[in-house]
Amino acid sequence: MTVMMMEIHSMIQPFSKKEADNLSSYKGFVNGKDMTFGEFIEHSIKNKEVSNKFYFGKLSNELADRIEKEVGKNVRDYIVVINSTEIRHILSEHDDTVTKGIMIKLPDVFDAPDDILKLSTLDYGGRTAFTLHKKINGYAIVVNGVSDGRKAIQIDSFWLTKKDTPLVKVFKK
Repeated sequence: MTVMMMEIHSMIQPFSKKEADNLSSYKGFVNGKDMTFGEFIEHSIKNKEVSNKFYFGKLSNELADRIEKEVGKNVRDYIVVINSTEIRHILSEHDDTVTKGIMIKLPDVFDAPDDILKLSTLDYGGRTAFTLHKKINGYAIVVNGVSDGRKAIQIDSFWLTKKDTPLVKVFKK
């Protein structure tokens, strides 16, 4: 029997065994149960014709409260998820600042983000959109959509900028 380690992030909580079993049964891969995020990145690159989801875990109440304050949406008990198509898009369509080595740090942006900013437009799925910002090799930005029906924070995009100014100031101009 293989024992897999869950990648731990203080603001993303692990699923219960029952939740993990339900999610991995037909919907995708669960952090620590089916594979790690690094393995999911590799899986996404190698299986270009397949669209899978990776479930990181559930938002902590602390982060959910910060998001509600900044975005105006109650996201308590929401899960954090990314599609393999987004992984491929980020690695192939964004400039060369986002490599596999940087991509693996994406969940770190959820751990005590420096800024949270509601966007004035909806994401491509028609959902309320917001960004999380954290200083990692410049500023790392994660664009998220809030899927109320699925109770999920859907990661839409990820990129880095080398700007010295916190991006929350750039977006507000």
